[in-house]
Order: sequence, then structure tokens, then C-alpha cells
Amino acid sequence: MPKKINITVLGLPPKKDGANSMWRKGSEMERVVALRLAASQSMQDYSLAQTWVHLYVRVYASPTDGDLDNFITGICDGLNDTSSN
Repeated sequence: MPKKINITVLGLPPKKDGANSMWRKGSEMERVVALRLAASQSMQDYSLAQTWVHLYVRVYASPTDGDLDNFITGICDGLNDTSSN
């Protein structure tokens, strides 16, 4: 049976802004750090996945916060390996 790992982050997730890097953008850095810390804490008892990963995301945001697809991209990019950034 697959292992289920829950990651909960309060506040808005990081938001990708087109081709601009969110890794060096001050307004998004706090959100990236919160996401990565929550993921790290949730994964401390598990090794890195060597198989498929299914991502279920629930974002609570107002229409003025931005497009949901930018949040999804920000979450996925925020969870990627940082050695190439």
C-alpha cells in the first residue's frame, strides 16, 4: 500500500510568475521556505520517493490573490531539488 504524506502550510503557497524565478523574489521566498520546511518535517521518517508521486492540493485564495495555476506551479517548483537553482 502506498504511503500517504500530508503537508500542511498555513497562508498562501508560493506563486510562480511566468518566467521570473520565485527563488530570488523576496515576496515569494517566505512562502517557499514555509513549504519546504513543512515538506521536510513531513518526510523525516521516509526516504525520497523513487516512484510516482500523486499530488493533491487544496488552496484557499481569493480571486485577488492570483491565478490558481500559478500557485500549483509554485508548489511544484518549490518542492523540486534546489541544487540546480
